[in-house]
Amino acid sequence: MIYEYKALSSTAKSVRGIVEADNMENAIQMIRKKGIFPTKINAREKFSKSHFIKDRFKLYSFVPKTTKEKAMFSIICFQIIVIVALLV
Repeated sequence: MIYEYKALSSTAKSVRGIVEADNMENAIQMIRKKGIFPTKINAREKFSKSHFIKDRFKLYSFVPKTTKEKAMFSIICFQIIVIVALLV
């Protein structure tokens, strides 16, 4: 069965995700093994493709919020441009 959860990290940051487990107790154990503390768990009978895509997109999406993140993002983008230019 698939379980969707909300949890708190050790730094009190809100985390969301999914786990596949036989029962609720195993799901809780798997979440705790990740070093996070579950606050809400819902069983999902079916795992839809749209949820899978949405969950995966969260992993690969990044929107810089702080000035430091924006600066790092700019540097990384510049480095990628330079590498691509050298390969062409």
